[in-house]
Order: sequence, then C-alpha cells, then structure tokens
Amino acid sequence: MATPTKEGINQILSFLPDVSNPSATARASWSDEGRLLSLIGTLNSTNFVYPFDYNAWLRESGIDLSDTSKLDSYDLETMRKLMTAQIRIGRFSGGHIQTLLNNGYLAAFLTSLKRFA
Repeated sequence: MATPTKEGINQILSFLPDVSNPSATARASWSDEGRLLSLIGTLNSTNFVYPFDYNAWLRESGIDLSDTSKLDSYDLETMRKLMTAQIRIGRFSGGHIQTLLNNGYLAAFLTSLKRFA
C-alpha cells in the first residue's frame, strides 16, 4: 500500500481555504463547481484514501466518524482510514460529502491534517 507523500498532503491541504469558508453561498458554489469531486480525486491520486475493509475497521475501532474532537489525537494511518471510510460511505449515500462540507467536518479534518505536512 502506497502512502501519501508530504507533497501529496500539501495538495490535499490546498483545499483547506475553500472548505473553511463559513458562507453558505461559498459552500454551495464550491459544490456546484465540482470542487468536491476535485478534492475526492486528489485524495485518491495522492494515495491518501485506499482500499481496505472500512466496515470491519469501524466496528473494531469503535471510532465515531462524526466526532471531530479527537482528530488531533489520531496518527496519519487512522486519519487515512477515517477519510477513506467517509469517501466510501459517500459513494453509497448521496450528499454525504456535501454534508461533511456543510457541517464543518472537512474543515476540521484538513486543519488536523496540517500536522503531517
């Protein structure tokens, strides 16, 4: 399994200013412009997300995917697993990634990810 490089993490972090904008109008246009798809593509192309049995991992780890308060305590591997699970859930649940943008999860996640850049 390939791991993301610091350059790859910095590519992902380039989305932070956009996802951190609290304006509902900015979020709506961000989605309309396909920026969410671009972020997902970057997560894939940088090897940040990767295939693994995320359902089993979620059951075993007991991690609450919606809890942003613990993000800063997770290592890079756990951060990768968290985002992989979110992206995979998004494939089966329309609007999931947009919800992560709207509720501030993506901003919190990317802010925490800066530790690894």
